[in-house]
Amino acid sequence: MNAFRIWSGLRATLPLLLALAGAVPVFAQAKLVVSVDADLERRLREDEQGYDIAQRRTLLGLSLAEGKKSHHSFTVESGRTYFGQALCEDACGDIDLIARDAAGNVLDNDEAKGADPILLFRVEATGSVEIVVSMKACEEDACEYGVGLHTLRGNPDGGGQAR
Repeated sequence: MNAFRIWSGLRATLPLLLALAGAVPVFAQAKLVVSVDADLERRLREDEQGYDIAQRRTLLGLSLAEGKKSHHSFTVESGRTYFGQALCEDACGDIDLIARDAAGNVLDNDEAKGADPILLFRVEATGSVEIVVSMKACEEDACEYGVGLHTLRGNPDGGGQAR
């Protein structure tokens, strides 16, 4: 069984466990999780407008407390250009992104204030890229976010930051 199926199964049972513990009514919790993920997915796709995406890789249902970081690894192919993005729920005031290659070199970063950072970079070697998400401002104990790294068709002009 792969990690995605395990996570999906755990995520599906979380509202029930919270309801049994008396924390939140089961239907309210399930509706909240689905609503946040659906909203993030819609907003992530809106941010993708104007990019010719060949392969989409998006992780949803993630959460992070203010001041914390999360690391996500993606496999990349030599000579390809990638569009990275993150988006945070309404309670999030600022989330940052940094893309690093296997040697730790920064490929691109978006540390400007905001809850919708984007990256645009080209890799010269097949391997892995680490996307570091930093939750700079969150009005709750933890804020839900989504992150994606998408392969673009062709080779768009420019490079570096796409803001």
